Amino acid sequence: MNTIINFLRLGLLTAAMSLCSSCGGNGGSGDEGQPPPQQSTWYKDADGDGYSDGTTLLAAERPTGYYRSSELTAMTGDCDDSDDTAHPGGTEVDADGIDQDCNGFEISGPPELVYDWSSDRCEDFDIPDLPARAFRDQTGQVQLISAHATARRFIGPNLDNVVRDCTVVMSPHFDPDPAMFNYAELIGATYTEDGNTIYAVVHNEFHGWANPGYCSRSYWTTDCWYNGLTIAVSTDSGLSYQHPVAPPLHVVAASSLPYENDTGPHGIFHPSNIVKHNDGYYYAMFHRVRKPAPNQYDQWACLVRTSNLSDPDAWRFWTGSGFEGQFINPSADAVVDPADHDCPPIDRDDIADMTQSLTYNEYLEKFILTGSATSIDGTTNGFFISFSDDMIEWTPRDLLLERALPWTVQNPNEPHYLYPSLLDPESTARNYDRVGKTAYVYFTRNNRAPGDLDRDMLRVPVEFFNP
Repeated sequence: MNTIINFLRLGLLTAAMSLCSSCGGNGGSGDEGQPPPQQSTWYKDADGDGYSDGTTLLAAERPTGYYRSSELTAMTGDCDDSDDTAHPGGTEVDADGIDQDCNGFEISGPPELVYDWSSDRCEDFDIPDLPARAFRDQTGQVQLISAHATARRFIGPNLDNVVRDCTVVMSPHFDPDPAMFNYAELIGATYTEDGNTIYAVVHNEFHGWANPGYCSRSYWTTDCWYNGLTIAVSTDSGLSYQHPVAPPLHVVAASSLPYENDTGPHGIFHPSNIVKHNDGYYYAMFHRVRKPAPNQYDQWACLVRTSNLSDPDAWRFWTGSGFEGQFINPSADAVVDPADHDCPPIDRDDIADMTQSLTYNEYLEKFILTGSATSIDGTTNGFFISFSDDMIEWTPRDLLLERALPWTVQNPNEPHYLYPSLLDPESTARNYDRVGKTAYVYFTRNNRAPGDLDRDMLRVPVEFFNP
């Protein structure tokens, strides 16, 4: 009897298992109990150029247009995943509206001549010797300044149509005392809120070789060059500029060490243009230069700001943790530790010592720094661009225009190039501290004629891209 019952039980169990062949547990058949297929991360590369735009999917099987990381050159950075010619390192074709190398910009047209020294000069020393700055005065006229020690301006109805005005708007004082910071003065940056009162940060050069007792040589040499920045103001819409206070109280920024014979170049050099940020502060980049022993140049960019353009003492530099650093005049102020008053470098690896032009790009919603430099790999010289969200951390500089620089040119008769500045003729900002999708890079070309005075101002159009 027990045997019969056991057989009946076994039959019922077998039938139940057969009826529940699709159930979970050990009673099923097929793949029951097997682990699910392993999923992988796949990177989108729709155009198959080896570069992804960073889009990923998690899947067991390859989705169409997706690749493993090991199959790609880069997992991010493709600015147009529908065009296999556009990717980081792609071959850029100028003026075609396509960002083939994905660096965010391209040259969009040929060079244009803004100022021809051979025909436009007011006198032989009328040369563009610092980056171009522009503003709209109270009458709506645009004024463009690229100053020498005897400063003049271009003026016209818009930035595309300015002409040279031979009126001298600021003259040098040539004070032979380096502690006065009142020698050869060049307008380096301008800013105005109303078009009538224009504040200027002045690049002041002291030339020791031209003043007996201040240099071991009596001819031009950077060894006896001492530089500082001062303030000047125009209250007549840019027709003339004066120091609002007597030197040396007009000093904005200087080295914390006094002038010393044959130890130059030394000091704070040409400022960028001034940008007003939405926090209400006015920002700029200053160029710090020194030559520590044994005779090698050391230079970098400093970030500075002020809340009051009329007060030369109000500028503060970024110390690494805040805008707490204060410049001094070492010949007039008490100095306990000079290092406390020396601005530190900003992102030196990425921007080197670029300070010529600082703007805010309203199309990209980023700050742009434009300057003269050598590429990070040391192979290319010219004008470079870097982007930032905060003016402290910058993207690695990227080549805008390859050009021979004064310190890299091999042939002494070959033209070299200086002073890049980014300006947008379509900008509605009074001080042209904003640019849009398109702009121009203005710069000086030294034609290396006898006397070294034949210098022209050119501009080249640039287009920006937002991936």
